[in-house]
Amino acid sequence: MQSSTLPLFENLAQYELNGVFIDLHNDYECKEITLINGDLRLEFKGNQNGKWVRLSFRQVDFGAFSIFLSEGKEGLILDNLYRGRIIENGQLIETSDKGKGYFYLEFYAGQKAEFWAQGLEADLNAGNSSL
Repeated sequence: MQSSTLPLFENLAQYELNGVFIDLHNDYECKEITLINGDLRLEFKGNQNGKWVRLSFRQVDFGAFSIFLSEGKEGLILDNLYRGRIIENGQLIETSDKGKGYFYLEFYAGQKAEFWAQGLEADLNAGNSSL
């Protein structure tokens, strides 16, 4: 899905995919974060069902990135994920000149990232694909 088609400030941590309601904030933990060929991939594992959900952001350019390990934790709990706006050169920007949307990703323990992305794809039961 193209970033520009996602509504601004909509909670992307909760959505319906293939008729299944996904709540990445309450029901899943992020187990893996990878950047491959400019694509940011987040892999979430269900706390109760053990199923995997993968979010893939295409053609990512980072604005900010602060990810650290939390002592004694095996996964990260997603707090916020949404497409928003950013101020650049004194102007409020919603979409880049390349058609990318600006995303805010925040985890409960304080880890966060801000980035431009061309698109977003979600896969249910994608399975963990560690490198």
